Amino acid sequence: MNEQIEVEADSNEFIAPMTTLIGIKCVDGIVSDSQATYKFEGTKDLDVNKISVVKNTLTIGGAGNANNIRLLIEELETHASDEPLSDKDTLELIRKTVLGLHKKYNTDQIPYLGDKARDLFKPTVVIGAQLKDSNFGLYLVDSNAMIYPVEDKVLGQGAPLARLVMKQLNRSLKVFGISLSKLSVEHLVKLACYIINEVKESDNVTGGLTKVTQIDASGAKSLSDDEISNTYDDFVKAMSFGMGRLLEASDKPLDWFRGALPKP
Repeated sequence: MNEQIEVEADSNEFIAPMTTLIGIKCVDGIVSDSQATYKFEGTKDLDVNKISVVKNTLTIGGAGNANNIRLLIEELETHASDEPLSDKDTLELIRKTVLGLHKKYNTDQIPYLGDKARDLFKPTVVIGAQLKDSNFGLYLVDSNAMIYPVEDKVLGQGAPLARLVMKQLNRSLKVFGISLSKLSVEHLVKLACYIINEVKESDNVTGGLTKVTQIDASGAKSLSDDEISNTYDDFVKAMSFGMGRLLEASDKPLDWFRGALPKP
């Protein structure tokens, strides 16, 4: 998070960072993943991580200004507990942290900067938490410092595409009487990697490395790049194998579409 980005003096035109963030609460934890890239004219794309683990009990990820997200992460690292809190205490921790930063960077700067100061600190983030009594919480903090418990949330440039992929997956899972939120962390991580990578393939203004965090009974952790890559590759292979078996099961490959295709 402390990485400094150097830009050539004659190539300093800044293009807004593009991010997609997904957070989903499931039966035994929470999975969040994202990707982001800052783009500068005349230089290569530089990856900036906007998702992080805090104190082994929290995950935080956001879309928008990376410095705002970094400030919130650093403040939470200062005040968060090393042990899981109750839902009430977790909400209070988030509320005090967010409002404290709003006061410091917005309200207290109004005498010097006027109305412009109101927009200095306006992060939109999703925070996951391991709670007491083997529970888990997922919270949206919007740019107005309002905090809402949520079951899932998608933020950022690629949000419409991500929601579409999630809708398609939920439609397929419904056949088995389940949904993304009814999966285990182990299985949801695979689908979350797939969702983000589908967005990256389809949206030409997003990119960068996929980053994944998860929370389960053992706490919060970030997956390594190798773990993420292998998880995604394994899922794609399984999907391809399943489709191949489905086609092989019929003498006529399109028979399995029967009832879905219009009659000639």
